[in-house]
Amino acid sequence: MFFVVIGVLGVPLPLTLVRIPDSWDTGDMADDALTAQQIQIQVDPHQGTGVYSNLMMISHRQEEFILDFLFLQPQRSPQGQAVATLRSRVITSPEHAKRILRALQENVRRYEESFGPIAEATDLPKVTH
Repeated sequence: MFFVVIGVLGVPLPLTLVRIPDSWDTGDMADDALTAQQIQIQVDPHQGTGVYSNLMMISHRQEEFILDFLFLQPQRSPQGQAVATLRSRVITSPEHAKRILRALQENVRRYEESFGPIAEATDLPKVTH
């Protein structure tokens, strides 16, 4: 079971969390299986502005996933190397990483239904780690 946050940028908090049962993946979810809950999200002014990231690296071990959000600068170093700056690091459990994946998949699906297919970037370096 996981939660999807329903909201739009610019809409004041609180947002609505919709509880999605595990059966959602198999397509046999009944219409009444969704239950909405309100949660008040408090955001301090510094974090509320967010950070821009155009590259992400993911690493993991048995107990956790580490999501590094980076800014890949357009200019290169004097040695000709690409330069990326770590903007934010999120460390989370494997179970929550899977919920994040499902929520992203659902949001990308809804985005593409509204605005058309998202073209994948081809100009970013292929980094494995």
